Amino acid sequence: MTKLITRREFALAAGLTLGGLLAGCAPKAPQPPSSSSDQGKGESSVTESTTTSSSQSGIPASTGIQVIDLHCDTVGPLGLADFEPYATLQVPRRSGTLAQNDCEVSASRLRGMQWAQCYAVWTPDDCPSASYREFYRTGADWFLGQMRECADTFAQVRDFRDIPGILAAGKVAAILTVENAAALEEGLEVVDEYAADGVKIAGLTWNGRNALGSGHESETGLTKRGRQYVAALEERGIVV
Repeated sequence: MTKLITRREFALAAGLTLGGLLAGCAPKAPQPPSSSSDQGKGESSVTESTTTSSSQSGIPASTGIQVIDLHCDTVGPLGLADFEPYATLQVPRRSGTLAQNDCEVSASRLRGMQWAQCYAVWTPDDCPSASYREFYRTGADWFLGQMRECADTFAQVRDFRDIPGILAAGKVAAILTVENAAALEEGLEVVDEYAADGVKIAGLTWNGRNALGSGHESETGLTKRGRQYVAALEERGIVV
């Protein structure tokens, strides 16, 4: 059985702080979490599995704990460090690969859990150093390059039904997502670009407004163009 819990609930159920978990402490199998008012902190799907697999990636053999984490920002600090706002705010710069880095999510610290990770390419509302599409393209190219460079650790998920097989093979199931699909302002062909890259989930907005709709800081709602693009994304198998 799979149960949705917050990251904090998962860490507490495992008897760990989240920092301790990601630092590489071997977790014990989590107990069902108690009710919590800690909402909006990110959700993960946690499943206890009886299957163990030998890892080919240098990650320890499976603990039997399966995790699906729906969001992390690792692509931005590592792959978009030359773009604003990272170039100004990120001092010192983060470094490494998706497999091993000094960010919050690194495959080298997963301690053998069967892990599916959504990697977001975020686009800021104000993008002074590049067009929205160029910003996305740089982040997506970096992610795809990491899939090739770290192929012993990751397999990209291009069909959600492939996740169990990827986990059983001892690899991290890497899911490409978009946070703020402002690049779609440049035309419907960007939907095809997303699909070709293997984007599986796309958030239309961030905090502010774009041509598709409005984030939580405004009340415009979904635009006519946004409705058109929602249909186009769903036709290509991209969850909105």
